[in-house]
Amino acid sequence: MLNEITIVSTQKKLEDISKINEEYNIKKIILVCNKEINLLDLETDPIFENIDINILNLDVEYLDLKVSCKEISDFLIKEAEKSTNIVVKLTIENFMLNNALYYATCFNKEIINSVIMYDTNLHKIIHLPLFDFKLSDAKKTILRNIEDGKTTIEDISKSINRSHSMVYNHIRDLREVGFIDKESLKLNNSAKILLSL
Repeated sequence: MLNEITIVSTQKKLEDISKINEEYNIKKIILVCNKEINLLDLETDPIFENIDINILNLDVEYLDLKVSCKEISDFLIKEAEKSTNIVVKLTIENFMLNNALYYATCFNKEIINSVIMYDTNLHKIIHLPLFDFKLSDAKKTILRNIEDGKTTIEDISKSINRSHSMVYNHIRDLREVGFIDKESLKLNNSAKILLSL
């Protein structure tokens, strides 16, 4: 059991939080949201009398995945300076906000203890994997060249002063992990988010 964890979540369901508190010793809850929420039900429930409750309000009407991910990522890094045990709780509601939280978590996986969901049907905590989005400098440079409008392997090879075969192999790898479109040299959302962090 982790002691004094900080839960970062997009949802404030009492049942979920109380069940998680049975397995973890929650010290702090950070609710990530993109609109004003009422914390009165949390603050008045006896389960939460020793838990610090905070809000990270992204303050955006339309959730931009790239911007939200950057803001959450910056926040997680600052929070890691204060709390050594950060657990991220994902939900099936609020799809875009949860995607932003999950991407930010994966990009900062070295400071996250675990990612969990609470299964209301099975009444248990499910631990989820963290994907590795770290790339070599060469692959990041190739992504940046594509972002800057380079559309051929030849253009990228000249720009970074590397062989066609090396660039081709890196692009193949980047396609396999979903950073580049399968049909053309266009960045997918995950690559755009990675380059923004």
